[in-house]
Amino acid sequence: MPDIALINVARLADDAPTRIELPGLPPLVVVRHGTLFHVFDDRCTHDEASLADGSVEGEELFCPRHRGAFALADGRPTRPPCFVPLRRHAARVIDGVLYLDWAG
Repeated sequence: MPDIALINVARLADDAPTRIELPGLPPLVVVRHGTLFHVFDDRCTHDEASLADGSVEGEELFCPRHRGAFALADGRPTRPPCFVPLRRHAARVIDGVLYLDWAG
């Protein structure tokens, strides 16, 4: 499947989780952290809360319900009650647009 355009990166505030919903894809959360962009399934693996309603502190994405957290670098759980990693998606910026390399 070809890359899928997600969002113009100028619309992403630094360290502000943003939910993206596109037909045929699960809801995604995008985090701009400095010059890096991280894309995960927008579902906490502990209780399915939307991580777009959470926060970024340092190098971690926090769930809004129980304050469990995940590493931005790879989605691994960093704080309980989260123990299952997030599904991370490859993405890249081309001409100011963040594209998802969707593998399904």
